[in-house]
Amino acid sequence: MSFKPQAGRPLILGVDPGLNGALAWYNFKTKKLVSVVDAPILNSVPKDIDDLKMWELVGMNAEQTAFAVIEQVGAAPNDAKGAIFTFGERFRAIKTITTIHQIPQFFVRPSVWKPLVGLSGDKSESRVMASAKFPGFADSFKRAKDDGRAEAALLAAFGERML
Repeated sequence: MSFKPQAGRPLILGVDPGLNGALAWYNFKTKKLVSVVDAPILNSVPKDIDDLKMWELVGMNAEQTAFAVIEQVGAAPNDAKGAIFTFGERFRAIKTITTIHQIPQFFVRPSVWKPLVGLSGDKSESRVMASAKFPGFADSFKRAKDDGRAEAALLAAFGERML
């Protein structure tokens, strides 16, 4: 699948939809990561994404965003039904938010994009690769819990393959 972006929309949004997920914007013209932010979390039990803040974050760059690459993940065999439902809600919220902002979406499974960029399922590999690819953002990927940031950044850069 290929995509021809509208003029004046040089950004690709990468989204790791997990609770420890993140959003990252990559400029495919300059080949640089522009921004990476954690998914906004409500201070609630159980923890959940703050949909309003997510809408605001996506909206800040919506007019410059050509499309979004959203990781399409499914339930693991041992996941609890409640966890699966909650994850599905977060995924649907991200799809809805990007739709409202009129950002075209591409969904890609980890089993597809990770091998294509040389990653396995080991999340620490994502942090190492993102630090090497985007050295100006290396501090954003240094902690173990920063894997969502790293994967969002790598997903955004992976989106360049769709142009």
